[in-house]
Amino acid sequence: MTLKAKYQEAVEKTLQLCCGTKKVSSILVACDYEGRATADLFYTAQLQGGKEAYLLQSTLPNLFTGRLSPFFHDALGKVKTGIIVSPELARTSFPAWLYELNNTEMICIATGQPRTLCRWMETDFKKVADQAKKIADLLTIGRELHITSPAGTDLALSIRRRSGITDFGRMLNGNGNNIWFLPTGEGTIEPEGRTARGRIVVEFLAGKYEERSQFEIVIKNGEVFRIRGKYPAAELLRKLFREQGAGARSLLHLGLGLNDAALFGRSLQEDIKARGAAHATFGKRTKSKSWPKFSPISAMILSPSLFIDGREILQGKTLLA
Repeated sequence: MTLKAKYQEAVEKTLQLCCGTKKVSSILVACDYEGRATADLFYTAQLQGGKEAYLLQSTLPNLFTGRLSPFFHDALGKVKTGIIVSPELARTSFPAWLYELNNTEMICIATGQPRTLCRWMETDFKKVADQAKKIADLLTIGRELHITSPAGTDLALSIRRRSGITDFGRMLNGNGNNIWFLPTGEGTIEPEGRTARGRIVVEFLAGKYEERSQFEIVIKNGEVFRIRGKYPAAELLRKLFREQGAGARSLLHLGLGLNDAALFGRSLQEDIKARGAAHATFGKRTKSKSWPKFSPISAMILSPSLFIDGREILQGKTLLA
């Protein structure tokens, strides 16, 4: 199969996964500069099929909260399918209006590389969905979570009155329309209050695989108390905390990667979705809907073992529950 044919197949698989058997009669593809190559695949395929297609290129802050936001919102309301393509999707919160569209299915793709999209579409989406739901259910009914790793991670936290959150690609907006996120495959949980305590042995920071070096984070009262190590990744984390200021050291959530098709070292999103790793995410707690000045920071834990109320449910890549 030629490369062009592989790209075309990836586009078809994406639309079939996200839109099912429904005919995609009209689409609006929005992208930034880094997302243009992938965006062009969807735009061109739609035009070649004799269907309605529009292409809009700008920065995500401009599309979501800036000058183009009202136009983008209005344009999405006039098509059946909206596609957003940008590596920056890994670091942003979506505007509230995106979850309130009436008749538009949304597909959000966090890569501008067509080859990467092809690989993502090899995901076993049913397996990811089944395991994500199972882990979320276990996290929701659990009271105490304990995570360890061969490198020395030993972290405990209360998860009472917390709900497990799944990312298996698909969610519904307030009006019952699909919103799909690619890559997919993650289960997460927030700690109860400031109950997290122990240590995390970090292998690398998500999105910074090239600077990987093992170091230790000591957690007390739900925050980073101390960073041990003089390695590049440890120094980078110290620098990021200094830049973000007070409050940035809070443990926001723990997550588990569930996607066999995701690879370490390709992007922040793939790092946290790849099977065989967990991540601890730090940052400021905020309810602001404006474009974030700083991104949360995810510290990667390899080959984790996860215990809920003393029962081991995950060992490395294997779900035991």
